[in-house]
Amino acid sequence: MYPYDVIVVGAGPYGRSIAARAGAAGLDLRLFGRPPRPGPRGSVPPVPPLDDRTVTAVRPYGPRGFEVVTEDGESVRARTVALAVGARPFAHVPDPVRHLAPHLLTHSSERYAPAGACGDVTVIGGGRAALETALRLAEHATRVRLIVRAPALAWAAPPPPGARPLPQRLRSPRGVLGDGWRNWFCARHPALFRRLPAGLRSRTAPGAAGAWWLREAVEGAGLDVLVRHEVTHAAATARGRVRLTLTGPLGAATSLETDHVVAATGYRPATARITLLSMPVHRRLGPAPEAPPWLSPRFESPHPGLFLTGPVAAPAFGPALRCVQGVGFAAERVVEGVERRVGRTRPGTG
Repeated sequence: MYPYDVIVVGAGPYGRSIAARAGAAGLDLRLFGRPPRPGPRGSVPPVPPLDDRTVTAVRPYGPRGFEVVTEDGESVRARTVALAVGARPFAHVPDPVRHLAPHLLTHSSERYAPAGACGDVTVIGGGRAALETALRLAEHATRVRLIVRAPALAWAAPPPPGARPLPQRLRSPRGVLGDGWRNWFCARHPALFRRLPAGLRSRTAPGAAGAWWLREAVEGAGLDVLVRHEVTHAAATARGRVRLTLTGPLGAATSLETDHVVAATGYRPATARITLLSMPVHRRLGPAPEAPPWLSPRFESPHPGLFLTGPVAAPAFGPALRCVQGVGFAAERVVEGVERRVGRTRPGTG
């Protein structure tokens, strides 16, 4: 009834790592996803053959399994499914600008690329994606504007030259997510992060910040940076531009016109945005479709046998799951969960 133990959907770092570990564990698997862009040598483990067809549906099949349907209508069955669909399905666009037509609005994940020189572009956001987008657009646009809610742009601290003294390392340990105990904890202990109360998890995760090596370029690019401002309304004009209404310090309202808006406003994982899941699966995931999914310590969702990893798991396991830092941890836990579900638990993993 089920030719495969697990079907992995997604060919990014998370999907490929899960597939590699599952194959090494002797599990029968299929891997679906678009071929990844070439990365640094050695960064991608060897994996089973990649089927580059798009998966269009994942639905229950039989008493304890799944049917996965591809874009050309083929049906493949497995006992479990591991979804590693990346961040793009969860791109967040603020309500005031969401209604704008596509030629006036782009999310930073889509890499807005003007054809030749363009006029005035407004980027909403103050994190790394916003800063990198603004710098890239400054090469084409007459004017680039950043709208930032925070009082100032935040920057990650540059690494000091040479070894740091022990007292300094103890006060502020260094990690891949930045300096400080909070960043160190989030990077090194995603399992403990999951055990925190939901409210504490959201306060513990570090906020948006620009990479330290971007600071000099940003400050020298002549960008207009409006801090303590928030877009409250947007409307297309008769001239094919966008009029933005902003709320500034002390609630003062102002307006401006721009040719294009780029929302570099991050991602909000929500089960409702995983559109390839069938309605019976969605109903098992919980009553709040706009909320992130609940996940077990092995990334298993409330629907038995369905595993969700990558950025969708960041609300549960922390910001390490938004980047490659969490790949090894997630792959190990997911494969353990798959083995338990198919009855092939190895000694010491129960």
